[in-house]
Amino acid sequence: FSLCKELYIIDKKSFSNTMIKKLRIPSTVTRIEDGSFSKCKRLESVEFNESNLNYIGKKSFASTKLEFFYIPSTVVEIGEKAFFDCVQYPIFSPDSQITFLYKSFSFSEARKLIIPPNIKMISSFYFANCYCINNIEFMADDLTFGEYCFCKTMPKIILCPNTKKITLMYTSAGYYDFFNKGFCIFLAANTEIISPFFKITLLTSDMSDD
Repeated sequence: FSLCKELYIIDKKSFSNTMIKKLRIPSTVTRIEDGSFSKCKRLESVEFNESNLNYIGKKSFASTKLEFFYIPSTVVEIGEKAFFDCVQYPIFSPDSQITFLYKSFSFSEARKLIIPPNIKMISSFYFANCYCINNIEFMADDLTFGEYCFCKTMPKIILCPNTKKITLMYTSAGYYDFFNKGFCIFLAANTEIISPFFKITLLTSDMSDD
């Protein structure tokens, strides 16, 4: 329906469990509702032309064959488990307007994520059950991590190149979950870490060449 000029909303489960292989979403579409393309086992490509899309619903692309998904800059909300059991490489636009996500990538097959600078709150269970993820890069200058945001997830590397302050909203169990994952966290120099529940001491070393 790439030539549809009067299509504004793709309704709930409209194409769920169909044999669609490729999609080109018209620029008129502003909302993809919950489960719209879920269980489309052959769906492997979604394209946008001059997108005005602002909402991607819950499980909208769950259980598809999508590996790459470009998230237009106009999108301001992504529903819970939108990419459940699919999408290895979600790509945010550099000028993304999204400021908050809740479980949007939980249970996805994401391998690498670059989280745009407007997203400063990493909510509880944000990356829960992302068993395949290797690298996450946060571009915000101020980050808050909610409890269990990496629950049952084992990223190898977390990068925070621009972050000046990190706040950990953790109780004891969540704190343990965060610091006992065994991943490497690379922070900008002089990054401040704030925890309401625990005192944190950072060990640093000078890795510059002699």
